[in-house]
Amino acid sequence: MKKNDLVVKIKQEAYTPEIQQQNAAIEVAESNIAINEVALKRAQQEFDRLDQLIKKGLATQSELDNAQNNIDQALATLNSNRAQVNQQKTGLSRIRYDISKTTIYSPINGTVTQLNNELGEKVLGTISNQGSNIMTISDLSKMECQVEVGETDVTMVNLGDTAKIEIDAFPDKVFTDMYMRLQILQQQQVLILRML
Repeated sequence: MKKNDLVVKIKQEAYTPEIQQQNAAIEVAESNIAINEVALKRAQQEFDRLDQLIKKGLATQSELDNAQNNIDQALATLNSNRAQVNQQKTGLSRIRYDISKTTIYSPINGTVTQLNNELGEKVLGTISNQGSNIMTISDLSKMECQVEVGETDVTMVNLGDTAKIEIDAFPDKVFTDMYMRLQILQQQQVLILRML
């Protein structure tokens, strides 16, 4: 497997109704903006008309104050509608982000060394739940193994020595070009081998 190869594609159909719902909510909020822009224009026209009438003594200050209150209310409603559009667009962005996470690409060149889920099985992953470990991709060109060496044999091991390692999972392959680091763990001699 190479870096950026498609590894997993999880069903995206569950998000279709959410996207439709979010788009509909955006359309409703945008329609409400248009309605309230008309209401604001009407309130402003009424205020202007009453302002002219009050100058002629044909309207009261109370009527003018009510007209100003209608303008303020229409403006507040319009701002609320604009905020709702932004909120709905943010929700749509979140859904699109979630959809982007349903397609997983290999982050490295490597080999699938562990497969925990098969085609058709359900996997889980949310903000509050870490989710399923679907598979493990390992870079086999850089491995580390720990080998216990008996007390009598450890004296024959020197730093810089090379080793040949045979692994059951790769029966036809012998790993060479290893370098060694000797480490004592809990009073046991452990040889750490790293493949270059």
